[in-house]
Amino acid sequence: MKGKLSLLWVFCVSGVLAQTPQLVQVSTGARSIATAISADGNYVVGGTLVESAPRPFLWVRGVGERVLPLPSGAYYAIARGVSNDGSVVVGEAYSGSTAADHRILPVVWRAPHYQPQTLSVPDSNGGVAYYVTGMSDDGQVIVGWYQRSSDRQAIYWRNGNYTVIGSGQLNGVSRCGRYAVGNTYRVTFEPYRVESLGTDWYPQAITSGGGAVVGTAYGFRGVFWDSCGTISLGQFNGGTVELFAISDDGRTAGGWIRSQSTAIRWKRERGFLDGYENLNQTFAAIRGSRHLRSVQAISADGRYLAGSMWIGPEYYAFWLDTAGQ
Repeated sequence: MKGKLSLLWVFCVSGVLAQTPQLVQVSTGARSIATAISADGNYVVGGTLVESAPRPFLWVRGVGERVLPLPSGAYYAIARGVSNDGSVVVGEAYSGSTAADHRILPVVWRAPHYQPQTLSVPDSNGGVAYYVTGMSDDGQVIVGWYQRSSDRQAIYWRNGNYTVIGSGQLNGVSRCGRYAVGNTYRVTFEPYRVESLGTDWYPQAITSGGGAVVGTAYGFRGVFWDSCGTISLGQFNGGTVELFAISDDGRTAGGWIRSQSTAIRWKRERGFLDGYENLNQTFAAIRGSRHLRSVQAISADGRYLAGSMWIGPEYYAFWLDTAGQ
């Protein structure tokens, strides 16, 4: 009996330890942000926001940070999406020293060596800029937009082949790869359909099943959309809000108080208008002197968050296990 009780005690203690929140700096690059996280939370990608100090990275839970190489001739790159198994990373790379030959091109890094490869594009001449905004879990669908002068076009790639949708941009893609969101609309790829989500706001992230979307309205207010319509989540304690990520069940979103550089989370269970929380207060016990700046990505179940945090005068990419809190 004593042995059984001891074993039970070990299991209980292990369960408690497993549910302890954990905050990890995932890049040593100053002014770095995490831009995407895998569905299970085991992989995070991102980079620095300083062109003179590029550091595109892939962070693996239990392993650490891996700096991704720049394409030949590029002076800067950042990672924007990661497949669920971490074998495919996508982003963009900058090259050229003059206005005439400057270009930003989409890049893919693949395991095991993660050597960069440029995606096929409709226009690779100087003066064009491609921006990747997301990738499906299987690494087959990549979305974004490109611009030459004032002409902006939405584009996506499936298995490396591109399709230009038309004027505008795609801001995010569902994990399943079937849906994407752009300026005021939702795109279904198969069968192809474009649906208006209303005006005066920018959809940023969409759930895996495509049933819920979050984004930002004019005046920097959070917005939630589902089949019932569009709901303004408002600002947070008078601070301007941007939402960048959503869990697959549509009940958790993340972003920041833009005017305060403070990371926030929204939970539907607390109510549409009362759902915001300051993550620096929620996780005060583990962050120490660090200040959570923004949430850019959320795992499928909403447990793991990734973004950036202030450490002294600089900010760095982070991974946060909320442990269900």
